[in-house]
Amino acid sequence: MTSIADAALVKAVNVFKMPSADPSTTVAVLRTMADIAPDHPVLRSMSAVYWRGGDKQVEGVLYRSQYFDKLVAWGGGEAITNAARYVGRGFQLIAFDPKVSMAVIGREAFASERSLREAADLAAADATVFNQDASTTSYAPGRCWPSG
Repeated sequence: MTSIADAALVKAVNVFKMPSADPSTTVAVLRTMADIAPDHPVLRSMSAVYWRGGDKQVEGVLYRSQYFDKLVAWGGGEAITNAARYVGRGFQLIAFDPKVSMAVIGREAFASERSLREAADLAAADATVFNQDASTTSYAPGRCWPSG
């Protein structure tokens, strides 16, 4: 969703490579957008496709400066290393490496079973539901402030 929103804001031509772990979400979002406004120019500049990452036959043709000026890559070290192979004059890599997080839990969270359970639930939601987008979560009994 973040990539689609970013792509819409810059109004550029975008090709989204679907990850093998989730080959359908982006397609579903783009189809929903097409149901709402099929001829909208922002939507018409977006495509979602799948190929096995690292496929030189596909990437060697697609990842070229005559088609795009930026390659935005998300993923682990191998995915970023692969994407970096195609960087050259007029073709820039913007890499979002794997997320690394830490949590600081104050002593107030350990005051009772209830507060400890609430702190654990908030930390679990940050790491899973919110995909670490909040970056940090401050905890005080009865309150939570995402600060990312």
